Amino acid sequence: LQRIGVLLLIGGLIVAGYFFLAFDTSIESGVGRVNNLGLMADRQNGIIIGIGLGIVGTIMLAIGSRGKN
Repeated sequence: LQRIGVLLLIGGLIVAGYFFLAFDTSIESGVGRVNNLGLMADRQNGIIIGIGLGIVGTIMLAIGSRGKN
């Protein structure tokens, strides 16, 4: 249970970090770069999913470490 928790925690942080830091929400248009609402929603969903995975991983890690004591 601990190993799965650690993997989920690390994976969730990587997913959230990618969507927070590297995901571009703007597109090129005739006027310049403009924000795309669809890409902004995708970014928001990715961050929420990443944080959710991190929370589930943390809970699994805590439960797994409690069982060994």
